Amino acid sequence: MSGRTFIDTAVLVWTIDTSSVPTHDEAIDRLAEEEEAGRALASPAILGEFFNALTKPRRAAPDDGKPRPPLRSRADAELVARELARRMPMHLVTPEIVLDGIALLQKHKQLKKTWDAIHLATAIASGCTLLLTCDSHFPDGDSIEGVEIRHLARSRIPAGMN
Repeated sequence: MSGRTFIDTAVLVWTIDTSSVPTHDEAIDRLAEEEEAGRALASPAILGEFFNALTKPRRAAPDDGKPRPPLRSRADAELVARELARRMPMHLVTPEIVLDGIALLQKHKQLKKTWDAIHLATAIASGCTLLLTCDSHFPDGDSIEGVEIRHLARSRIPAGMN
C-alpha cells in the first residue's frame, strides 16, 4: 500500500477503548503499522474530536443500561492528545478545505455527516490515498476523489474483495 493514510478519530479512540479487545488490538496494531511506515496523518480537527471522545460520558452498557464513565479524565486526555500531536503529522484544516468538504457532501450522497466530509477533504488535500476509520457513517470500500475509505476491521482486505 502506498501513499499517506488519513487516520479517523474512531481509530484513535479504539487505541484507548478496551471494551472490544479485538477492535482495540487491531487499532493499536494498524496505527503502529501506519506510523512506522511514515504513512499516518491526521488533522487538528481529528485531534479535537479525539479529546472530546475520550472525555465525554459513553453510551450506556447494553447489559445494564447505565452510562459508562469517560475513557480518560480531561488532564489525561490532554496528555494523550499532546503526545499524538507530537508524533503524528497534522494537515491543517483551512477554510478552503471546509468548503471543499461541504462540496463533497453535496456531490457524494453516501457521505452523511459534515465533519466526515471535511475529514475526507483534508485527506484529499494532503494527498492521502486511504482514509482509515471505524465509523459506520463512512462508506466502507468506496473510493471518493481518489481516496479509498476502509473500515479498520476490513482494512487489510484488498480493494474489490469486500
